[in-house]
Amino acid sequence: MAFEKKLTDEEFIRNIINKQLEPYHLTYDDLKNLPHKPSDADKEDKTVYYEDWFQKCEFKTFDEFIAWKKYYYEQYKLWQPKRKWRRHDVENCFNWHNLSFGLKYGYDFDEHRKRNDEIDMFKIVFGKEK
Repeated sequence: MAFEKKLTDEEFIRNIINKQLEPYHLTYDDLKNLPHKPSDADKEDKTVYYEDWFQKCEFKTFDEFIAWKKYYYEQYKLWQPKRKWRRHDVENCFNWHNLSFGLKYGYDFDEHRKRNDEIDMFKIVFGKEK
């Protein structure tokens, strides 16, 4: 029996972007419709413009990042066929999408490095040991 994807590629990307933007009450569609910055915009203007939304949106804590990572892995299970659920494939895909679509870290990166090594998200979501 063939595996059918439960999510299309576009739905998968839209879901992971929407999840990380939840604290900012933004969505993927909102980003596409953000206004462009006028040439004489005030430096103290708090409006989020298309050109700088990624500078104003960030993961404020490591726990926010981990919640997003767990959501990503759960969505990955719906997006990719089971034969692609190898640790190497999932982690490489996460790293690529985090680099491409992930928010920047607004917390101490040393905390990220220490705690990220302790948390085996693949084991949590897929139930497999290293």
